[in-house]
Amino acid sequence: MPKEVKSINVVLGLALHRSKALLCKRIETELPDIDQMWEIPGGKQEKGENPKETAKREIFEETGYSVNAEQYVPFPYIVTRKYKDFELVVNIICVICSLNEEHLKADSNDKKIADSRWFDFEEINLMNIIAGSREFLAWSVPNIANVQNAFDSIRHISNIVFENIDHLKNTYKYYFIQCEYEPGSKKNYKVYRMWGRIVQNYTGMIELLLDGGSFNIPNRTKVTNYENFELFSKSLTSFMNERAKNGYYVIDFSENFPLKSWLVNHNEILTNSKFQQNLDLFT
Repeated sequence: MPKEVKSINVVLGLALHRSKALLCKRIETELPDIDQMWEIPGGKQEKGENPKETAKREIFEETGYSVNAEQYVPFPYIVTRKYKDFELVVNIICVICSLNEEHLKADSNDKKIADSRWFDFEEINLMNIIAGSREFLAWSVPNIANVQNAFDSIRHISNIVFENIDHLKNTYKYYFIQCEYEPGSKKNYKVYRMWGRIVQNYTGMIELLLDGGSFNIPNRTKVTNYENFELFSKSLTSFMNERAKNGYYVIDFSENFPLKSWLVNHNEILTNSKFQQNLDLFT
């Protein structure tokens, strides 16, 4: 039976100040994909509010900062959140805000917020930001804050590594997936896939890839680009389902992996490397 589909309208308030952005760490235990991820403060409009008023109130409630609402980001964003009993279509708009320095920071008691802080633009890995905040942030920093190339200092990536034992051929195989968000590109989302037999330099090779090294085995590498998060997540799910179907198991994944719900649903294939004991690629 198909899940019930609901929809809500949400307003985000992106506060920018001295080459920093104010973000919150979300607590959402029902949604593993976004639980403990960072986001732009925001929420639903209350009766009688206009969007700018909502943005100011939500920032104050979630972070304790008083801000001035300045202008709207000139595009909306739609994302679907999948709960246990229903799907929620979230229609999002974003308001750019500036810090009101005349007011001291107040305490925040929002139970959905684990933390809030100002991030330097250059330190932000956009894959640590949830979809629906990521896109607004990536656009606003160069276009509103006028800080060009702010996100170029790091690659905005997350990773997952599979292994497989082929008993008939007596070989170990790996399947490495790297997810990347590339701000400024028409197709922002990329999935890099690399596979092959596990050999002596396996650990060093995977660590090189995690550090942003090149995928330099053309016949065992594929890169696919996607226009939005929905297409990206659907395709990524398909790649992982295929690995699970073919007997692969997950040996590790980065903390900001965007589909942690898939991992929860496939907990039985999460295990240690059978090629090398105590192999921990993500520390």
